[in-house]
Amino acid sequence: QPDTADVKEEPSTVALSVGNILHVEVCEANGLRAADPWGTSDPYCKVTLGSNTQSTSVKTKTLSPQWNQSFTFPMEDVTVTTVAFQLWDSDLRSSDDLLGECSYDISALLLGIASEVTLPVSMQYNRDEMVNSGQLKVVLKIVQP
Repeated sequence: QPDTADVKEEPSTVALSVGNILHVEVCEANGLRAADPWGTSDPYCKVTLGSNTQSTSVKTKTLSPQWNQSFTFPMEDVTVTTVAFQLWDSDLRSSDDLLGECSYDISALLLGIASEVTLPVSMQYNRDEMVNSGQLKVVLKIVQP
């Protein structure tokens, strides 16, 4: 019978494991649509994984905001493999306007390896047509606690 006392258990290299942590850095966006009458927007980005949503700060009067804000999301359900991004225009006197949205499938991420991606932001124009409304640059990484 082999001696198992000397066998070292390898740490899990599976990124999508309950208990791991998804780090998301929302870097910047560009080419966003102008939602305000003076030709700019006051954008912010909502980041959602499962039931957990976090938001960047609002950047005023710009179509190319730079946030460089980081968020962490606990991996609570391995069947949730999509992180969603919604870009909004902050309005003081009325409800905020959706500028566009995008998503990323985190199942391709390798444990401990950061992936910088630029995602096309699009918006539903009508029932049949999606319209390109800019780009969002993010960095994603899954780590063990």
